[in-house]
Amino acid sequence: MNNLVIEDSSSDSEYETSSSEENYGELINNNWMPDRPTMPNMPNLYNSEFKTINILVDTSTICKSTTFNSSDYVYHLNLTDFSSSNISSISENNTGGFDKYTGVIGFRLVNAIILTTNASSNYVDIVVEEIPYIACKHNSHGRRIIDRVPLDNKSGECKYYEPMYRNIIDYSKLFFPITLDKLTIKLYNDSHDLFDEKKSNLNIEFELTLKN
Repeated sequence: MNNLVIEDSSSDSEYETSSSEENYGELINNNWMPDRPTMPNMPNLYNSEFKTINILVDTSTICKSTTFNSSDYVYHLNLTDFSSSNISSISENNTGGFDKYTGVIGFRLVNAIILTTNASSNYVDIVVEEIPYIACKHNSHGRRIIDRVPLDNKSGECKYYEPMYRNIIDYSKLFFPITLDKLTIKLYNDSHDLFDEKKSNLNIEFELTLKN
């Protein structure tokens, strides 16, 4: 697991910024949102060592019920939070190998593999309800869209998608630290309805950025 370090040129008494940082701070402060910190708070939140973790969401690991819908489901990351009275929820989402992630300040898609049996949609929007809107692609429906996957493959084929520039960190999409113990994932087609692939297995890899 690689640790990434943002160099901090600040001293204990004064935070020095370059002209580009000043412009970035002005941009943030002029377009402030509740889940995004203003520039004065950023040195404390982000100008320190942080780490990234990749998690694989694979619906083939879920013990699917008869009503399971791979276009609208909850993927539990920390099964130790379940009580014995809620054992049915565990059996329908047997993930394992994950954790409750604290101090999450960034979230993005690494890649996705989607099997399509209905090629009527030109794309699929991947929505994760728990992610702050500032890290999502803003849209007229207000959905928390992490990324849009174009469907240019034939029906019955798997679509592999990897975003461009995924190795570049977009600091404008970082947010105040949150805790993630589940992911509520929804897939929407180009008609803004749930993607009609209820029983298909989906493989989606996400990258989490966490404060140390």
